[in-house]
Amino acid sequence: MSTQTSLTDEKPVDAGVSRDDAFEMLSNTRRRYVVHYLEGGGTADLGDLSRQVAAWENGIDRREVTSDQRKRVYTALRQSHLPRMDRTEFVEFDPDRGEVEATDRLEDLTVYMQVVPDDEIPWSVFNGGVALVLAGLMAVGATGVPPFEMVPGYAWAIAAMGAFFLASVAQYLHECRHRLGGEGLPPSTEGHEPAGD
Repeated sequence: MSTQTSLTDEKPVDAGVSRDDAFEMLSNTRRRYVVHYLEGGGTADLGDLSRQVAAWENGIDRREVTSDQRKRVYTALRQSHLPRMDRTEFVEFDPDRGEVEATDRLEDLTVYMQVVPDDEIPWSVFNGGVALVLAGLMAVGATGVPPFEMVPGYAWAIAAMGAFFLASVAQYLHECRHRLGGEGLPPSTEGHEPAGD
């Protein structure tokens, strides 16, 4: 498999999966649901996969999925999404047997699979805010403004380390909740495009 680079000469994160390939593959809700499903088990029957994707799309239990809901998803997966994922070698799809299997290339997508809700600030902005607040408090303490002047320099250093440690833990837990391929429901994709066909 050849490794591609973009016009900006960015390096793919790993052999065979460029950033463009990954983002194009994950740009559709139904394909993200397929990735989420296959990351949990590796292989799937197209009928079972269609029923589960329809359940996630409609926010209902698998047993409540109607024939029409399942058929719409089945048709879109069979005719469009799975052949596309097969051509790009993210899955192996056998339309005659109705079987889908994850490839090693699909597993390489995990680095791209965090779903970031539209109404949240990026972690880089959050961490920058924490740094600014701490810098402001230290500056106030250095100028002798009570009661901040009573805090020794090492205490500010401990406070800064503690704040960034807590921010790192919060970021890790947040990313675990908003990651495809885990147990249970896929993370919310509100604010993204409709599933479409």
